[in-house]
Amino acid sequence: EVFVLMLNTGIRVGEVTGLKKSDWDQKNKTLHIQRNAQLVRNRDDDGNVAEGRQLILSSTKTYSGDRVIPLNKAATIALHELCAAHPESEFVVCNKDGQNVPAAKIEKAFGRLVKRVGFDGTTHSLRHTFASTLFANGIDVKTVSQLLGHASIQITLNTYIHLINKADHEAVTKLDEIF
Repeated sequence: EVFVLMLNTGIRVGEVTGLKKSDWDQKNKTLHIQRNAQLVRNRDDDGNVAEGRQLILSSTKTYSGDRVIPLNKAATIALHELCAAHPESEFVVCNKDGQNVPAAKIEKAFGRLVKRVGFDGTTHSLRHTFASTLFANGIDVKTVSQLLGHASIQITLNTYIHLINKADHEAVTKLDEIF
């Protein structure tokens, strides 16, 4: 369900692990992305690395990273299943104790899954697939950029320009059919 949610929303692994059930507006079918979860090493009073790690919830990467994403049917079903698995937890993605799961565990599980089916990639591949699918279906750059939470449209353009150029060429060849 975690991977289905990520594929259908384009959210980053740190964003999905930081999701709280209160971020989901079931009535309006939206998901508020407003935090990122990171596992960091403990430090002593002098700032030296100490034993253990702790999970830190922080704001998203950028101001535009704080966003509201509309949900499709697959994402909504995934959210229902994830939340129902541990109704006592405040987190959407959590372990059997109701604590949120570190991003590294999600990455490791995804790596095993894609390797089993003969592919290679990280959870970030789900984000790229989300964006690529939107572009392939004619969604404009500004909308895709907002959904991804990019700080600017330029970031989206730089990352996906090859897809946009391909769509431009296809659009121009349609003129041959018209004229």
